[in-house]
Amino acid sequence: MGVSSTLFFDGKTSPVTGDMVIPGMIVSAAIIDKNTIETTMSREGKQAGKSRLVLSSDGKVLTRTTTVVREGNNDESSVTVFRKH
Repeated sequence: MGVSSTLFFDGKTSPVTGDMVIPGMIVSAAIIDKNTIETTMSREGKQAGKSRLVLSSDGKVLTRTTTVVREGNNDESSVTVFRKH
């Protein structure tokens, strides 16, 4: 998708780079449980979006829920499901 970043799971942020990225975007990550990772993107101190990646217990389905944070509580979410065959 033309976007690159390094995820640290100790509270550190890292820059998000790529041709399609708004300058100044950073990302942080947290391990929620053994099958779930959550990332938070922000710019200039304001949250811009969140993604939650959940791997099924059998390791065959990865579900990504992405929420774009907009002013006025008009957040927009999308869900992508990846299946291993």
